[in-house]
Amino acid sequence: SKGLVVITGNLREFTRVNGLRSEDWTPD
Repeated sequence: SKGLVVITGNLREFTRVNGLRSEDWTPD
């Protein structure tokens, strides 16, 4: 569905940002 495409795109963006800023996502 179209909604699934949007979710997939958001996850891809999140993964890209998470990869670049992994230090911000690691638990203390």
